[in-house]
Amino acid sequence: MTKKHKYERHRSAFPGEAYVHVSHESGLEIYVYPKKHSAAHVLLTVEYGAGDRAFRPCPGAPTVVVPDGTAHFLEHKMFENEDGGDAFEDFAALGADANAFTSSTYTEYCFTATEHVYRALGILLRMVREPHFSEGSVAREREIIAEEIRMEEDDPWQALYAGTMRALYHEHPLRIPVAGTVDSVAQIGPEQLRACFDTFYNLRNMTLFVCGDVSPSAIVRTADRCLAPAPPFTAERIRPAEPETVAARRFYREMEVAQPLFTIALKDRHISPDPAVRLRRQCVYDILNAVLLSSSSPLRTALYEEGLIGPQLSYGFSHCSEYSYNEITGESDDPEAVYTRLMEHVGRLKKTGIPPDAFERCRRAVYAASVRSFEDTVETAQTLADFVLDGEEMFDEPRAVLSVTREELDEALGTVFREEAAVMGVVAPPRR
Repeated sequence: MTKKHKYERHRSAFPGEAYVHVSHESGLEIYVYPKKHSAAHVLLTVEYGAGDRAFRPCPGAPTVVVPDGTAHFLEHKMFENEDGGDAFEDFAALGADANAFTSSTYTEYCFTATEHVYRALGILLRMVREPHFSEGSVAREREIIAEEIRMEEDDPWQALYAGTMRALYHEHPLRIPVAGTVDSVAQIGPEQLRACFDTFYNLRNMTLFVCGDVSPSAIVRTADRCLAPAPPFTAERIRPAEPETVAARRFYREMEVAQPLFTIALKDRHISPDPAVRLRRQCVYDILNAVLLSSSSPLRTALYEEGLIGPQLSYGFSHCSEYSYNEITGESDDPEAVYTRLMEHVGRLKKTGIPPDAFERCRRAVYAASVRSFEDTVETAQTLADFVLDGEEMFDEPRAVLSVTREELDEALGTVFREEAAVMGVVAPPRR
């Protein structure tokens, strides 16, 4: 019988850059980005994450509430074979390097391979359709995850991120550790895992991304062999309402670190339902962050020369349909001084406007970074996934970056860089 798949080709303005979107008969959406590289990267996403703690499997059904960390626990369990073996070993036997990751909104399964890509893909597709939840195996995994949680609690960078998110949000699931807590994981059993698998691990709630020297038709044939049509996806996610204000202006914790670590996070109230608007907002703040804090910026240069920050300073705007915030992270003996200098600098720019030369330099730097994202198979697959899952077109980004105006950056300064929207998180050495 002929398979009824729908094909759509997406082309970039850059020569040779294109990907194919296939709506597979099973319900799985497949994106294949052929590139002549030695390694292929395969990424399967399930639209189910740590934030899905309360849901209805279908309209009118009773609400199901599961312990924190259930999505992450389920991610671990999906690698277990029926005979008690480990799917990691199956991937390794083919020379494939496999991994998985759970976020607030998604679970991702991936592997990188230089050969046997289609066989490894078969393992992945079968793995996410065949869970095994015996009491004994769940109990063993519970101990493994509890130890993982204890190790993360001792990591100062993890503690800084977790504390900052709790200060930034009142109710949003970002304030909850993805892995849960030792106490919450102790409450997870086979019945919760099965309920979440049956609800969310539906092919119509999954998307496959493949980038590398592969054939789209061969990828589809592999899916044909492994997958049967899935029933409709009917789950209703229940999300708490999130106030516009921050939950706390400061987070402080003492840990064994050589120098204080800090994060300045700014909560963004403006999340558009339109993916094109969200893409443009991301471009605006990518350029604005570069103007403020790139290695050539006057503020970063001054902070470094005065010894207020070290050479390692990271920043980024996290923006999607569910949350939006700006984050600046580094090390400093005086984090509050860094915060004060940043806000003073922003205050001056609100009065004078963004310097034209800085704007143009940073806009071109962000444009170059967006173009470079096509060069690596892993980065290309992940970037494509990020855009598709937020309803955006990956190839629109470079053009959107170049169309951003200086006036948009001036407006953005007053939208997110506000004292009432800011949180300072600090992890510092113990006071002696």
